[in-house]
Amino acid sequence: MQRSLIILSSVLVVQVVLALALSVHGTSVDALPPGQALLNFDPAKVDRVSIASPGKATLVLVKTGHGWNMPQHFDFPASQPKVESFLRGLAGLKPRLPIATSRDARARFKVGAKHYAHKITLQSNGHTVARVFLGEADGARRSYARVVGQPAIYEVTLGAYQANADADVWGNPDYLHLKTSDIARLQLPQVTLERSKDAWRVSALAGGKRVDAARSAALVADLANLSYDAVLGDQDRPAYGQAKPVLRVSAALKSGSKITYVFSKPAKGDDYVLKTSAHPFYFKIPAYAVTPLLGVTPAKLAQAKPPAKTSHKAAAPSKSSNS
Repeated sequence: MQRSLIILSSVLVVQVVLALALSVHGTSVDALPPGQALLNFDPAKVDRVSIASPGKATLVLVKTGHGWNMPQHFDFPASQPKVESFLRGLAGLKPRLPIATSRDARARFKVGAKHYAHKITLQSNGHTVARVFLGEADGARRSYARVVGQPAIYEVTLGAYQANADADVWGNPDYLHLKTSDIARLQLPQVTLERSKDAWRVSALAGGKRVDAARSAALVADLANLSYDAVLGDQDRPAYGQAKPVLRVSAALKSGSKITYVFSKPAKGDDYVLKTSAHPFYFKIPAYAVTPLLGVTPAKLAQAKPPAKTSHKAAAPSKSSNS
């Protein structure tokens, strides 16, 4: 009897030891050593990025011979620096010890298979090289991350906002930009500006008035640095109001080419719609970007008349005699 108890006790001790060993071994396998990269991929070899967020269409970024673009968003060009910076940020994630490993924690930190803030998939030459869930954390540049298929949840130094699935957030912000030095002539409804060396000549200035160089240069810069809020597509719609534009501007370039800008005002909202002859897309333009181009006249580009100079002769001090 005593011998049986000893044997049973020994078996129990062995089972406990094995359980502890398996537990420790499992933790060491599931958790990355501190300082090791969370994802193992080469940013330069990634040619397709997918970002899925609940309630939104999956964003797809594809790398071609001309750079990154968005095939599901009118094939519009993406911001090359932004995509590359995002990939470098993902490749550089080196978290510390995991903050959780349980299945219940995945939904809480929004890194679960069904409950997540963002799911990122990276591909290279048709093969998936990384998949990771990102959940929003406290702090602008903090988020929770879990590699798909692994239990460990980490806090990483990457803002979840950087994985935004809105296509317009990834668009090339310089798409409409021109170099002001490339513009030779700018024609608006009531005035024409022509480059003369490094200055601008304004047509129809009243006799004797001179061009305000700063105002003229600012007007050209407003058009050259035109910004947009959204890409509306490559098809015209009656709601855009392009049939009755509020402003038409023509820019002649030194190269000999010419770009026509047609601005229209939709019935709703404060924004404008732009279609240029150089691009196939329609853009939503904020009002503040269009306002400086409206109602420009020669008088507004003329130097203000300097105030008349008045001379005040100092009165000569009176001589007094102390005789």
